[in-house]
Amino acid sequence: HRPNASALPPFSNMSLWDGAKESAAKAGEAAMIAGQKTMLQGEIMLLDREINNRKRAFGVELYDHVQIFSTRAEFYSSDDLLTATLRPPLLKAQREIAALEIKRGKFREDISQAEIARKGAFPAPADTWYEKMMNAGKVARMAGNEAKLSAELSMVEVQMRDYKETFGLELFAALTDLEDSRGWLPTDREIRSLYDNARRDIEKAEEKRKKKEQEVVDLGRVGNNNGSYLVPDPAASTQAPPPPPGKGGGHGSSVASTQAPPPPGSGGGHGSSVSSLSAPPPPGKGGGYGSSVPMPSAPATNLGGGYGSSVPVAPAPATSLGVYASSTANTAPAYDFGGGDGGGLSSTNQTAAAFYDDDDGPVATPVIAAAPIAAAPAPAAPNNSSFSFISP
Repeated sequence: HRPNASALPPFSNMSLWDGAKESAAKAGEAAMIAGQKTMLQGEIMLLDREINNRKRAFGVELYDHVQIFSTRAEFYSSDDLLTATLRPPLLKAQREIAALEIKRGKFREDISQAEIARKGAFPAPADTWYEKMMNAGKVARMAGNEAKLSAELSMVEVQMRDYKETFGLELFAALTDLEDSRGWLPTDREIRSLYDNARRDIEKAEEKRKKKEQEVVDLGRVGNNNGSYLVPDPAASTQAPPPPPGKGGGHGSSVASTQAPPPPGSGGGHGSSVSSLSAPPPPGKGGGYGSSVPMPSAPATNLGGGYGSSVPVAPAPATSLGVYASSTANTAPAYDFGGGDGGGLSSTNQTAAAFYDDDDGPVATPVIAAAPIAAAPAPAAPNNSSFSFISP
């Protein structure tokens, strides 16, 4: 049979070296695209930071201009839209900044006193090495105190600036919403100038950000053979989940097996979860790999816990003493203590189901196969013989 020509793979004239070069070119192109995307994402982050900083700078500039409005009586009673827009964020920022200004004044006073104390601590220069060491210790202690006060003062000033910047973020969002929704602009000339400059700078930064985002989207697309660009589907690479494990801890199988079961084990054999036509065998003591294959039949298990033998074991007969008797003769001798012709010790081979009597000889004991009885029957005749080692 000759295969169809359309079913054969297309013949390629590409050599191994050409394939390696093509793979290397693709890998280099992918690395270059990844580098460009990383660079663009970094530039987008910088633009976001620039936009946020411009809004905060607008808040600092505007707060320094409108803080004097709160000293006027009409600021609290006016119904002007500009005043109503400025009043809530301005009063909140002024309340926090006023508390920080008190702390700032206290720290500045402490720093001035520390400088005066340091200058007056050494009226005369030190002459001996001991005095120089003492002065050095005092200078280090005073300098450390001044540095601590200066750091606390800087922290307070940073907090004050942060409240001003937060005021700018809230007010810029409110003014932008009024302009976009109602076409309203601030009536105060200075406030409008500050707002227009900030809005212009922020719009330029947002335009740059949109261009960078579009470049990232273009780099993330993949070209196909038709020349169009499609975004790769992440669900295409999803793999199917593995089959569920068997009861014995291994992977279950859906293929029917015709193999014979393993030989019986004395310890813990491999447990099986097979389904048979008869009763299923119990699992072994050791947990092995489970199987979900059907079996035609299952052998009986032995005492060891593995697969049992196929030879049935006949039950042992029950004796009159309530135990199972052995099917073989007992080779242990039974001794006669007196009463015989020789007057000495004699031995005979008896079975486990018989007793020896001195006068009447061996007496067979009835064997009950259905159920054991409580005790053996009385002997046929009383035993009146006595035992003596010395003849009369």
